[in-house]
Amino acid sequence: MEEATTAGAALNEEVETLSFSDLPVPDVIRQLAALVGWNVQFDPRLTHPQDADHHPLPIPTLNETWKNLTPVQALQRTLDMNGWQMTQIPGNPILRVVAKDPKAPEATVKPAPLR
Repeated sequence: MEEATTAGAALNEEVETLSFSDLPVPDVIRQLAALVGWNVQFDPRLTHPQDADHHPLPIPTLNETWKNLTPVQALQRTLDMNGWQMTQIPGNPILRVVAKDPKAPEATVKPAPLR
């Protein structure tokens, strides 16, 4: 994250400015998740994309500046822009980032609280 005012960023606390300059999307997601204390894991097909002939493809990057968003809102926006979503196994603290299933209903980032 380049120019981010992140001190004390909590789940529903707005951050004044979030600015990303050609940062790989997985890095953006990791940084935003860290702001709210979430542990994320990626489907390897997202972090090592390949074409149909198994040739490497570039990892998508983000070049955006957002104002007055919570880290969760920025995370959801980043996921939506790339056709990705987060899933969670109940009782497991790790959130998995996967490609959206086009047949599945729209999902938002709302991890279940752990006990």
